[in-house]
Amino acid sequence: MTDIREPRLAPVSPPYDEDIARLLTKLMPAEAQVDPLVLFRVLAVHHDLADRLRPMASGLLNKGLLPARDREVFISRTTARAGAEYEWGVHASFFGSTVGLDEPTLQALATRPADDPIFDRRTRLLVTAADELIDRAQLGAATWLELTEIYEPAQLLELIILCGWYRTLSTVITTVGLPFEPWAARIAREASPEQRLAELGVELPEPLPVVGSYRLTKRHGDTVYVAGHLSATPDRTGVITGKVGDSLSLEQAREAARVCALYALASLRADLGSLDRVTSILKVFGMVNVAPGFGALAKVLDGCTDLLTKVFGDEAGTPARVAVGMAELPLGAAVEVEMVVAVRD
Repeated sequence: MTDIREPRLAPVSPPYDEDIARLLTKLMPAEAQVDPLVLFRVLAVHHDLADRLRPMASGLLNKGLLPARDREVFISRTTARAGAEYEWGVHASFFGSTVGLDEPTLQALATRPADDPIFDRRTRLLVTAADELIDRAQLGAATWLELTEIYEPAQLLELIILCGWYRTLSTVITTVGLPFEPWAARIAREASPEQRLAELGVELPEPLPVVGSYRLTKRHGDTVYVAGHLSATPDRTGVITGKVGDSLSLEQAREAARVCALYALASLRADLGSLDRVTSILKVFGMVNVAPGFGALAKVLDGCTDLLTKVFGDEAGTPARVAVGMAELPLGAAVEVEMVVAVRD
């Protein structure tokens, strides 16, 4: 992929004067077979400052006390979380394989949650520590205790400073808008929920009107509670009614559950502006209007959660779930679904 962005600050360009050439040589890894990094050429705009920063960078990379793999895990997570794909890619390409990080692990460091099974215990701890420092500028008590079981005090201090240093570089990178190095790795991003909807050919309906003293959605912090949504008929004049196991088949009930999900997502999008702000479908509570003796409730609600998984992916889209049978539902509806959703600003 070609990156044609022009940075806000023009990097120094060759031919370099003697002082700039000497600085860039010092900043670049000795074994590098590529031109000086755009980042270093931007820093060289302020030659004196870049020269004073260099010992810090060199000390962390070349003379640090942390194991090289731990250092690169922490840098990869920090830069990716800080939005600096440029720096993530440079480190993935320069250091990834040499410290034992394969491509799936590097990609997971950029995109997956700390509890992803791809991470071993030590990597998971470093990812958690980076996330806490990025999110709260501090380490939680449990994380700190676990870190002290592995690292010496000097290494702990280095870990904290490593995060601060690469957050500083990330701020420069994202603010200046550096173009990617043509040889550097890139983060393989998954399609967004809105893109997946389009790929699936799914068009969300207009949200149904409220018919009582309640809201279709209510947000508290980073959580949105989505009210119970019935399975409306295609013409929106009523709801799909009937008892599953009597007047409705299992397949008809699954489709009714899918329709509930579509209307719930429509209300959620109306609240958020975009489903791309959803970080996880936390819980689905599904109620099924059943005839006596019908017990395949989970299969009915799969019609809802299968759609959510397709739209939001396996990790974010697969919720905790409750499926219960009811003697009656409002308006005689076949299915009603409510959700709890985690979102970001």
